[in-house]
Amino acid sequence: LNQLTTLKRQISYRQGLIRTMNKEIKLMDRQIAENNDIIRALEKDLVSVKQEYARMLYYGFKNRNSYDKLVFVFSSRDFNQAQKRLKYLQQYSEYRREQVNLIMSTKVLISDKNETLEKKKEIKRSLMAAKNTEKAELENDKQDKNKVYTKLKGSESKLRADLESDKKTAKQLSTAIANIIAEEIRLAKLAAKNKEKF
Repeated sequence: LNQLTTLKRQISYRQGLIRTMNKEIKLMDRQIAENNDIIRALEKDLVSVKQEYARMLYYGFKNRNSYDKLVFVFSSRDFNQAQKRLKYLQQYSEYRREQVNLIMSTKVLISDKNETLEKKKEIKRSLMAAKNTEKAELENDKQDKNKVYTKLKGSESKLRADLESDKKTAKQLSTAIANIIAEEIRLAKLAAKNKEKF
């Protein structure tokens, strides 16, 4: 009975553990899905930024003769226009640098997110393996519980049969003792009668 109680407690504990693992696996699935969404969005942004940068480079290449920096600045009407053109060229160069930085930082972000995603997938794989182990152990515990229960039921039947047999033997013994006492009384009475006659 102690063994049966222990097994029942163990089964209950394992079932609770499996439920917790299922919740954790669902949480991992959610986090993996979110990471995938972020990676897809970042990759889309990267494509967009690269296309923008490519257009910029193509435009710069196409107009390289007419927009040579020095020609562009010195063909100004006055000093103010030259200053504005120089500022525009500086901003344009700065914008190109920003685009390159944005491409690089987006690539780093995607790489980081992919790394995080792989870690989460690894955690999920470990959880799944642990869950499967627990499920196998749970099945073993259930089988052990059934064996112990069957054994106890078998013992109960045998004990009941033994008890019935003992009751029958006790009854037979009681009857035999009663018969012996009755016979002794009869013989004693007979002996007393004979003594009187004698």
